Amino acid sequence: MREDKSKRWQTALKLLLLAVIVGLISFGLDSGPAVDTHTYAPGVRKPMPHFEYRDLSGATWKLDEQRGKVVLVNFWATWCPPCRRETPDLVKLSQQYSQEEFVIIGISLDDGTEQVHRFISQFDVPYPVVMPGENDALSAQIQSLPTSILVDPEGRIARMYVGAVSASQLRKDLQQLFGEFRPTS
Repeated sequence: MREDKSKRWQTALKLLLLAVIVGLISFGLDSGPAVDTHTYAPGVRKPMPHFEYRDLSGATWKLDEQRGKVVLVNFWATWCPPCRRETPDLVKLSQQYSQEEFVIIGISLDDGTEQVHRFISQFDVPYPVVMPGENDALSAQIQSLPTSILVDPEGRIARMYVGAVSASQLRKDLQQLFGEFRPTS
């Protein structure tokens, strides 16, 4: 009888310890808005590789058709806590700027469309979202979520954000890019 109680206590203790470890890991993955940025000056910017995907509504979205606009290419997933925190800011930004000067394309790295549709509905995402599939060369290069790439109006990579980027940081970077490409009077 004592052995049974002792084993139950040991099992309970192991489960409690496991729960604490999982909680700490989850907290660590969901901690703060840490973002690593890489900025590229106009003279050293490289072209963003061309990509073409069908969005969730079936329409074709091509990066090359966005020339003349600043484009934010946002790699994300529904299960990613920093992605969930970042999305409301992206929704607001997409509504604050004219589609003629700034667009966002969301590239979901989820496995199925059902959860992506729910996410889009929950966050009222107005910009196109695509799901490239597992053999996609561009998304295969993404090492961390979220990752966003800010593409200048000439189709070159101006900035890369690894981690959730704040709306204030994006606004500052957008204004800088608009200033580079708007004609001065």
